[in-house]
Amino acid sequence: MDLRLLLFYFLFLPSALGHFPSSVSHDVSCLLEFKKGILSDPSGLVISSWTPPQPPESNHSGAAAPACPSSWNGVSCDASGADVVSVFLDGLGLRGEIKFATLAGMRSLRELSLSGNFLTGRLVPALGSLASLHRLDLSGNLFYGPIPGRIAELWSLVHLNLSCNDFSGDFPTGFQNLLGLKELDLRSNGLRGHIGLVLSHMRNVEYLDLSGNEFYGGLLMESRNLSSLANAVKYANLSSNKLSGSFFSSDSLRLFRNLEVLDVGYNQLSGELPSFDSLRNLKTLRAGKNQLSGLIPEELFRSTMSLTELDLSGNRFTGKYVTFCIPLHMI
Repeated sequence: MDLRLLLFYFLFLPSALGHFPSSVSHDVSCLLEFKKGILSDPSGLVISSWTPPQPPESNHSGAAAPACPSSWNGVSCDASGADVVSVFLDGLGLRGEIKFATLAGMRSLRELSLSGNFLTGRLVPALGSLASLHRLDLSGNLFYGPIPGRIAELWSLVHLNLSCNDFSGDFPTGFQNLLGLKELDLRSNGLRGHIGLVLSHMRNVEYLDLSGNEFYGGLLMESRNLSSLANAVKYANLSSNKLSGSFFSSDSLRLFRNLEVLDVGYNQLSGELPSFDSLRNLKTLRAGKNQLSGLIPEELFRSTMSLTELDLSGNRFTGKYVTFCIPLHMI
C-alpha cells in the first residue's frame, strides 16, 4: 500500500468516523454515542451532565480523564472507577430513538434501566453481547419490533422488563438458557407464540407476566414440561391473551407448590377447573371472562386455603357455588 494512503488511514479516518479522543475511555465513548439518540431531555439532567471529559492537556489539574464518568447523571461506576456498571435513567421524560448497538462494547454493564420515558427504537442482536447484564428494564416506552433471539445469550440476566411497549413478533427461543432469570415482565405488547412452548422454556422464574399479548393455545401440558417453572413461580399472569382449550390438569397444578397469584382472566379457556387442593399458598385466583364450565372446586372456599381474592365471573359454571362467580375478596 502507498505510504501516503497508509498515513491517511491513521491520521484522518478516525476523525471522519466521529471517534472520540484516545483519552476518552471505551465506556465513555459508548455512552456519548448512546446520548446522540436522546433528542429531548426536559429535566436537562442527561444533556447537561453527559459531556466529554477534558483531555489531560486542557484540564486544570493535568490529570488523566476518569475512565468512568461518575459525575454523569444516572451513571454508576465500579469500585475501581474504571468501568460503568449501571445506567439508570427512569422517568425523565426522555424522547428520541435509541441505538442499542452503541452499548455493545460495555463489558461490565450490570444494569440498564430506561423505564417511564418516551424513547423509541428497536432491540438489536448486538445487545446479546452485554454478558454482564443483570437487569434490563425498558418498560413504559415506545420501543418496537421483535425481541432478538440473542437476548437469550444474556446469561447473567436476573430481571427483564420489556412491558408496556410495542414489541411484536414471535416469542424468542432460548430462554431455557437463562437459568438465573427470576423476573420476566412482557405485559402489554404484541408478542405471540404457543403458551405451552413459552412456559416450557421458563426455568427458575419467580415472577412471570405475559398479560396483554397475543399468546395462544391451551394450558393442558405434560408435567415434565412445566416442572422447572412450577417449582419456582410465585406470580403468574397470563390474562388478556388468546388462550383457548383446557386449563392445567390436576397433576400439573400440584407442581405449583409456591404459587401465590394465578391470573388467566380474559381469555377463551374452556372445560372444567381441576382440583386446587394442593395449592396451599395460593392467595389470588383470577379466571374470569373465559368459557369455563362444570362445577366450581369446593376447596376454593375452605379455610385450609390461603385464598383472599377469587374471580370466576363471566364463565359457564353450574352448581351451588355459582353465586360466588362474581369477583370475591375474602377476608
